[in-house]
Order: sequence, then structure tokens, then C-alpha cells
Amino acid sequence: MEIIDVKFKEGKYDFHYRVVGIITKDDKYLVQNIEGKDYFVLPGGHVRAGENSDNALIREIKEEVEIDIMKEDFRLVCYHENIYEKNNRIEHWIEQYYLIDVKGKLEKDNWSYIEHDIDGVKKLNYMFVNKEELEKIDLKPLSIKELIISGNFKDISHIISDQRNIKK
Repeated sequence: MEIIDVKFKEGKYDFHYRVVGIITKDDKYLVQNIEGKDYFVLPGGHVRAGENSDNALIREIKEEVEIDIMKEDFRLVCYHENIYEKNNRIEHWIEQYYLIDVKGKLEKDNWSYIEHDIDGVKKLNYMFVNKEELEKIDLKPLSIKELIISGNFKDISHIISDQRNIKK
């Protein structure tokens, strides 16, 4: 069976469906930096065709963070729609963010991972940061950084970020 990530390009549009972990340990959050980039993101990846989002999250965290999580370890906290222009294309991302407590499952605080995918080879650097450190780094998307700093994970948030240069 062919493995297909839920992403496509059509005309000037790029579409992506991803799951992302807001991983916590000892009041710190796990961030990821792609070597050579000046910003950070949270670990996660594309959902595959025919795969549900819970299973995609379990798979992605296993691949990138190298730990096993179960459904009782995480819960959905944000549904994020992110639309922006990049290189004369419209990027449209649908992302589900899950709060994951890895207490007792992840001993290391900083490490690197080499990812091989259709876009090539990337070195991903991981580190845990507290809220004060998080405020100082460029975590993308900004709306998710603001959600984490607020600590408002009681309800499921629905955030729409549309940063296109819309001509009126």
C-alpha cells in the first residue's frame, strides 16, 4: 500500500494537513529547529491518507521524538487554520495541536534527529524551553506561541490565521 501524506499543490495553492504536539515536561515545552533556519516550530508532521489524526500523532512523535505515547497521554487543544503567501504561492495549513505530557517517558532535554523525506535530508534540533525562554524565540506560528504562553488549554481553541495580502 502506498503511503501518501495529505498535502498537495494545485495551481498557486499548497495544502497541508498536520498533527502537532505541544510536549510538556517539568513546566517546559519541546521546540524544534531545522538546522539553518532562524525560527522554531513544534514537533509533528503530516497525516497520511486513510490515517486518523490520533494515530498520525502517535506515529509522528515516535518518529521525531523517539518515544511511545498512547491516546491517554494526549488531548486536542487547538484546531489551527493558517493561510499565508510564500514565494507567490498561497500556503494553506490545517493543523491539530495536542497537549502531550511526557513526564517519565523522555529523559533527554536536548538532541538532534536526521529526517529523510521527500523534500530531502534535514537536521532537526530539539530542546525544552520554559515560558520565559519561549517568549524570546521566534516560534511559528505566532498564534500558537501566544496560546502556549497564555496556558489556556482548558477548552479546544479554534484559531484562524489569515495573513494573505488581501487587496480590497
